[in-house]
Amino acid sequence: MENDSVNFIHYRNLLENNATSTAEYDRVALACQTSRNDLRALQNRYRKTEIQLKNELHNAMSQYRLNAEDQSNCRVRSRMDGRVNEF
Repeated sequence: MENDSVNFIHYRNLLENNATSTAEYDRVALACQTSRNDLRALQNRYRKTEIQLKNELHNAMSQYRLNAEDQSNCRVRSRMDGRVNEF
């Protein structure tokens, strides 16, 4: 992106001084615009991934708490040593 922006400014200056063709300037301008669009798409993808991971973490923590509560509800404790044959 940075290289394309610098290149774009360079070719814009060249075009203003009639030192390059319009077609060459257009090619560089298109490359710069493509880089900008790619950057925006990657930033959006990053934000979506970040939100998704936060949601998955929240869901996993909730599920962990529920599982911990379920396990504590199922434990049977005895004051004596031995085995429970029927419940």
